[in-house]
Amino acid sequence: MTPKSSKLHNINTFNSPELHRLEQPAALGITKARDLGKIFALMLQGELISHKLVEKFHEPQVNNIDYVVKAPIAKGYGFMYEPHPKKSGKWLFGHPGYGGSTIMMDPEEEIVIAYVSNGLKTGMGEVTRTYRLLRNAVFDSLTEIPPRIDTNGNVTVKNGHTPLLNPNIV
Repeated sequence: MTPKSSKLHNINTFNSPELHRLEQPAALGITKARDLGKIFALMLQGELISHKLVEKFHEPQVNNIDYVVKAPIAKGYGFMYEPHPKKSGKWLFGHPGYGGSTIMMDPEEEIVIAYVSNGLKTGMGEVTRTYRLLRNAVFDSLTEIPPRIDTNGNVTVKNGHTPLLNPNIV
């Protein structure tokens, strides 16, 4: 425990502007959910990397006990994976961050979920309650979305639902 007389007692180093200026790629990915989501949307659209490469990301390369955190972690290709909440045997991929922030993608449904928080949450990825509730609500809503009908009467349906990710809106 840090003594109250210590200057460190009242400092949250991750809220320090001095720390924000450091180049620290393993942490300090400070951004808004919309901007984080745009990066993954570019991946889905084939503008950041090829669709062929995204196809390789559909399942983890490794799914076992991680030596550092001593817990099972599915990972590969620079991403971390979590089981799809609705499709057995399928995966979401992206990466959780410090304090519960998480970005995950479902390329089959063309969905990107970006969650950031102003406060630190316990857990990481799907273990973070607030992210998990948001993720589950997104996938629960897919069955509730009716097909889109454009002005020419064309119906837009993908995999039984209307895609939530419209590259023209993001």
